[in-house]
Amino acid sequence: FYKNKKVRLLIPFLLLVVFGLVGTSFAWAKQEVSVENKLKAHTTEISIEEDFEPETGKKVVEFKNNGSSSVFLRMTWTEYWETADGKILSNQIDGKEVATKKWTEAYEQQWQAADPADGWFYYTRILPAGESTNMILTKVEFPEEYKGDLADYKDAEYHLYFQVEAVQASDSAGTLNSAQVNADATWTTWHMTATVGDDGTVTWSAQAPAQGNQEGGD
Repeated sequence: FYKNKKVRLLIPFLLLVVFGLVGTSFAWAKQEVSVENKLKAHTTEISIEEDFEPETGKKVVEFKNNGSSSVFLRMTWTEYWETADGKILSNQIDGKEVATKKWTEAYEQQWQAADPADGWFYYTRILPAGESTNMILTKVEFPEEYKGDLADYKDAEYHLYFQVEAVQASDSAGTLNSAQVNADATWTTWHMTATVGDDGTVTWSAQAPAQGNQEGGD
């Protein structure tokens, strides 16, 4: 009953290649070189990698960049219990979790709840192509007994869904004004502004960029 979602975003770009004329030495004649250029757009493809063992409650979760471009990430999750007759139960009773998620130290240090009201957690790194985040979750622990307030949960199934979204990051050394490009891209897409520090860490803010495109979002 654990499920995941894969988010695929395709972001095209333009690549201009110029081929000049090659002249021969000590001659008035010239040669022209004709080459067929096959250009491939960068892709952004993120997957949720999970290792789940129902018997032990082990649930290892991380996110992988399967695309060809670096990305900014944000993720969220939904959890609930469902009884045999279809009744939906919250995972919290009086502010305490029924099923307890065991988050990793990497989750605590590398994911920022920049705007708690939106329910998303923002990755404080740029994730390069082909790489994965550190594990964010290792296990889900369930009550040993289902008595009292937990009686309704005895025969219910627990569901935990993760969702991840990505925005292409401009981290190439040849990118002009990459800081503004990144800020505008994340603001337009998520209504959040990403600022990349000299050490590569990403700071998130609900404030619009100082310049550039400040439209978008809800």
